Amino acid sequence: MLWWRRTGVPWRDLPDDFGPWQTVLNRFDRWAKSGKWTRLFHKVHIVVDALGLPVTFEITEGQRHDSKPAKMLVARVMSRCLLADKAYDSD
Repeated sequence: MLWWRRTGVPWRDLPDDFGPWQTVLNRFDRWAKSGKWTRLFHKVHIVVDALGLPVTFEITEGQRHDSKPAKMLVARVMSRCLLADKAYDSD
């Protein structure tokens, strides 16, 4: 699902590794209607590489401030450059 959202390809063009495209579409639709996607991605903090591929992530409860997991996420990744969302600024 993440790959599909990142690339924007039509459902019919999903790689075979994901299974039949109709099955993936139906699951996505069911999860969207039940609110599962909203609950799942409400507080997921993801570090991606230059290609947009996930490197590490942290899932936090809804009441936790976005800047709290930032230090831990940055410590997990060896990088000379960092680009972060404004929500991670605690100054």
